[in-house]
Amino acid sequence: MRRVLTLVPAVVVALTVLSGCSMITGDRQAAQPDAKVINYMNSYCGSFATFMQTSPKGLGQVSTKDMPAAKKAMGDYFGSYVTVMTKLLADLKSIGDAPTQEATAEKTRVTTMYQKVISAFNSAKTKLGSTRNQTELGNVNIELNTALKDYELNPLKGLDPQGELYRASDSAPNCTPLKKPATPSGAPAPAK
Repeated sequence: MRRVLTLVPAVVVALTVLSGCSMITGDRQAAQPDAKVINYMNSYCGSFATFMQTSPKGLGQVSTKDMPAAKKAMGDYFGSYVTVMTKLLADLKSIGDAPTQEATAEKTRVTTMYQKVISAFNSAKTKLGSTRNQTELGNVNIELNTALKDYELNPLKGLDPQGELYRASDSAPNCTPLKKPATPSGAPAPAK
């Protein structure tokens, strides 16, 4: 019987369902957000939309019968995530200064979090080099999942639903896909 290791790091699942946070509704009596905040949120969410579109879609099954091929496949996959996350951070930096203190704090929180995620993927990729068998290969994946389990990767999830940024995201077209409920596959539900 051929042994197959299926690898889906928790962050991959989280990134796939990134668009799966349900929209928070409530009393929105507050003033309409300033246009510069709406534009900022549109650019902010646009960075994540690009990230979601370019992220690797899944490693699938990797045969551990050929360890060099399995290590290469996993290393390439981890490297692909590092590449798209690094691009995301560059995109976030390129949108310029945040227009409010809330936006500055959120941008800092998200940037720091993704830097840690990149570090976890780089560490896992480095550890792949010394793996000698299926168990060690599986342990790299387990360590990566453990390192990433506490990160909330949805860029809108940490926002105050009554705050100006969340309200601005309601008017920012690039934020709409991040607010749609997820389908069972994790993809945004089709618009009705």
